[in-house]
Amino acid sequence: PFSIVAIHGLDGASEASFTAKNDVLWLRDLLPTVITNARILTYGYDARTRGENISQLDLDDLSTDFIAKLSTFRVHSHTQRRPLIFIAHCLGGIILKNALVYAEATNDRHLPDHKAVESSTFGIIYLGTPHQGMDTTGWDRFPLRKLFSTTYQTNNKIMKHLRLSSERLQHLETRYTAISGKYSTIFCYASY
Repeated sequence: PFSIVAIHGLDGASEASFTAKNDVLWLRDLLPTVITNARILTYGYDARTRGENISQLDLDDLSTDFIAKLSTFRVHSHTQRRPLIFIAHCLGGIILKNALVYAEATNDRHLPDHKAVESSTFGIIYLGTPHQGMDTTGWDRFPLRKLFSTTYQTNNKIMKHLRLSSERLQHLETRYTAISGKYSTIFCYASY
C-alpha cells in the first residue's frame, strides 16, 4: 500500500481543483478503480490570490504547514513509512518542492516525522507547476483594485515569489535539484 497526496494550485481548493464539470472528483471517483491499493488524500490551504480577508502566508509558511499536517496525519494513522506519491498543481508544486527541501534538511533526531515524509517520497507528478516562475503582471493590475482597496486584498507575498525568474524560485530550484534525483518525476504542462 501507498499514499497519493494531491495539492491544489493558485485560486484552487482541495476538492474543486480535481473535480470535472460533471461533478466527478477524479481522485475519489476514478483513480481508485485503477489503483486499488492506495490511500488518496488532498491537502487544502488558502490559495486565493485576491479577495476579502485572504491569507498573507508566504511560501515557507505554506510549506511548513503542509509538511507538519501531513506528518501528523501519518503519525496518527501509523503510516510514517508508507511510500508517497504526490500530485501537485501550479503553486502546489512549489509548496511541495519547498517542503521536501525543508524536510530533507531535518534528521531522524530533529523532526523525524518530517524527515520520514521526504524519505518516503517515491514519485511526483507536477501539473502546470511554474518552476521558473510566471508572468504575474496581470495579477498586480486587477481592474478596480484601487477602488476596492479597503476590502480587496492581494497576497503579494506569494505573487512576489512566483514572478518569472524570481530570486526565491531560483534558490529553491538549486536546492531542490540536489535532492530531486531520489524521486520518479513526471512533468505535465499545457501550451497555448
